[in-house]
Amino acid sequence: MSDLRQYSERMLNPFSGTAQIVELNNTRAISTDGITWQLLVLNEILQKPWRELRVQGYSDDYLKFGSWSDSAGLKKIPVHPTLYQENVEKQIQLLIERLQNQIVALPFVARDIYECWLLDPELKPVVLVKSAIEHKNLLLPKKPHWYPFDLNGNSFKSKSCAPTQSAQQMLSTIVLERLGTHPACAWIKRDEQRHGHVITCHPKKMIKNQAIIDNELFPERLISTEWNNKIVNGLVHDFISWQAPVLLTLDPLSNETRRTLEIFAQQRPTVVASYHRLYPKVIDSELLNKILVEATMRQALV
Repeated sequence: MSDLRQYSERMLNPFSGTAQIVELNNTRAISTDGITWQLLVLNEILQKPWRELRVQGYSDDYLKFGSWSDSAGLKKIPVHPTLYQENVEKQIQLLIERLQNQIVALPFVARDIYECWLLDPELKPVVLVKSAIEHKNLLLPKKPHWYPFDLNGNSFKSKSCAPTQSAQQMLSTIVLERLGTHPACAWIKRDEQRHGHVITCHPKKMIKNQAIIDNELFPERLISTEWNNKIVNGLVHDFISWQAPVLLTLDPLSNETRRTLEIFAQQRPTVVASYHRLYPKVIDSELLNKILVEATMRQALV
């Protein structure tokens, strides 16, 4: 019997949405938008001497085979057929067939219940930097650091910044100042009630292993919203508002938080159009449709 698994996990540091994953035997499909899927094959089915060419210690066990979408079909990376031990194309076709059946279930259930948080001196979670689906290799970062932006970060602006200030730099600075000179970090496991059970931490004296952090202390939006400065509060509010179209891919979010993010998301309709297929829940479907119509109109003008 084939081993089919489907799940999602967050893409972090910087947070850039969720990866939807379907695994079947020696193959895997990954999508970040629910449309285009990257197709991968397990390294172990490589023929000799190709296996010996793998980089030792490299954690990724898969190689890219190609991509697939319903509109474009299968696009393979050209490789010699003797590269693989097995009939990989037959396995990929089976994966695509299963994938077509599973797409209707998007987004898949999140399985990355292990989370690495940076904590302030009061041991309150400030920002999430990593997540994992399994309790193995949960290494604490040697130099804990939070990255708020990818290459699109230049579009983030904030009313809380003076015209001569960089909103991106200011955001990174206020988080660093909140964390202190030697940031504390911890790997925790979220239970069914979303409470966090500490697995390992640094410095070890700060938190006992197996300690429990209450669910209410974890920021739903992946960054703390509790700051002792009006300007900083405004900056973080603007950042969350700017990130809203992507934050809506998170599960779980309270209905109140989701409703607020849907309102914020109106300012970036084209980003909503890219991610809305992966929203686990929609509070105001009429508003979402309005945003998607706006996105279509903007794209037509490009």
